[in-house]
Amino acid sequence: MTMTSWPPSLSPTNSSVYVSNEKAVSATPAGVWEVLINAAGWPGWYGPIRNVRLEDGDVNLNPGTRFRWSISRQPLSSQVRVFEPTAQLAWESRNPLIRTFHVWHLLPTATGCTVMSEECQRGPFP
Repeated sequence: MTMTSWPPSLSPTNSSVYVSNEKAVSATPAGVWEVLINAAGWPGWYGPIRNVRLEDGDVNLNPGTRFRWSISRQPLSSQVRVFEPTAQLAWESRNPLIRTFHVWHLLPTATGCTVMSEECQRGPFP
């Protein structure tokens, strides 16, 4: 499964970088979803992430949530663009050096789910 509604300027064919990863996990899509939307908890399971701050003061992402964070020392300003509980989550991020669109797909399987991550990047940094 791939994202079918990429922003035109951040589609795989119009980006400097396109990355896709997937992994089968023994957790349900609902369980993985809870981990993904808990943005405040990201630094606990992905070391390069720091300083996650949701503008609404919540800890969980919601449709349209705006948030700031940094990954690998790159500060980013982001907004949730796709929010389909237990199926798909996507956000757009930017700073002066990079613009990204990141999508998570959760695909149910007989033993849990497949977690797929896709990202397109543009700008001088990538």
